[in-house]
Amino acid sequence: MAMASEPIPSSFAPGELRTKILRKCRESMATKEQFFTDHADRIAECAAAMARAFDHGAHLSWATAAVPAMPPTSRSNSCTRSLKNGPLFPPWL
Repeated sequence: MAMASEPIPSSFAPGELRTKILRKCRESMATKEQFFTDHADRIAECAAAMARAFDHGAHLSWATAAVPAMPPTSRSNSCTRSLKNGPLFPPWL
């Protein structure tokens, strides 16, 4: 995890450290919320594709260290296409 860029002073004014911690927490929460707001549909598509694969007997395999990235040709099936090239999907899908 990345460390803060500003040095940590040896002492803070009363409440200053608490204020900084809460500000950082709000920033982190806002970043996460923005990510999931922007990508919720794609995450749901991927989860559904994985569920269908599991329903057909597929399983996760950690034997492969890396799965090559495939550039998506369309948003609607890019998740399925990428997953089919990885260890999750059997070749017949």
